[in-house]
Amino acid sequence: MSGNTGRRYSAKKKQQVVNWVIDWSHERGRGGIAAAAKRFGMTPLTISSWLAANPVGPKVDITAALRELADITDQLIKLEENYMRSIKDRKAREKVLRRIIQGYPRK
Repeated sequence: MSGNTGRRYSAKKKQQVVNWVIDWSHERGRGGIAAAAKRFGMTPLTISSWLAANPVGPKVDITAALRELADITDQLIKLEENYMRSIKDRKAREKVLRRIIQGYPRK
């Protein structure tokens, strides 16, 4: 057996790193563990195990997320309305063209 038992980190240090990773991920979306490993000089595996054990999930602004979802829903409704309108317009144009074509005598 080797004598290397690894480093021990205080609960305060663990929480500091976890909070830093959560903030990083919230701002940038990804790469928080790798950035924290470089910044704090520890392995990504250690940090990921702390995140897995952390009962607090990432920070999410529910109100903003719901507002964004509502905006996307409104956009989809408008797109669907425009699409249905264009289909009706196309069918009306086809009907007029058929009448015009049928009305002309063929030679």
